[in-house]
Amino acid sequence: MPDKPHRKNEVRELPFGEQFLLWAIRLWVKSQKRKGDANATLYEGFRLAGLEEGYLIIDEMLTVVGTATTRSIDVRCPPCPGISRDEHTFIGLIAALQQPDVPAGARLLGCWLAPSNVRLALIPAMRLAHLMAGRGFALRPRQIAPHVAGKRMEEELHQADVQVEPRTLH
Repeated sequence: MPDKPHRKNEVRELPFGEQFLLWAIRLWVKSQKRKGDANATLYEGFRLAGLEEGYLIIDEMLTVVGTATTRSIDVRCPPCPGISRDEHTFIGLIAALQQPDVPAGARLLGCWLAPSNVRLALIPAMRLAHLMAGRGFALRPRQIAPHVAGKRMEEELHQADVQVEPRTLH
């Protein structure tokens, strides 16, 4: 029987891989707000987790999302025990791409980005999903209502014949 889509409301209830991803997203956002004061900690966390190249990948993905977003994104401070809907969307994005369900990942990115920017963020998101899965950090799917533009996004990706294969990083 397949796992049910998962959505917990507190960080401590998440398995380690999901906690790690959420920690990385929160610390990256904090680092951007404080002009890089958490970058060394973030890099060291990825290195210790055996995901060293993931530091640059998540930076690329979040840079696109952060600079091209069409709305405010609720990312909380690192010690916050609660999990926002947007944070669940980030975890759901990587979980969907681990399946690999590229249309679902594109729909989730469409919550924040215009179609042209979804394509830019999708590639590093796929690389991060593949890297995390390859190192044993499998994430559980979430049931997240897609953005109104989600169907249009899927059609545009299909028309553009976007079929990005995750790369193996060595």
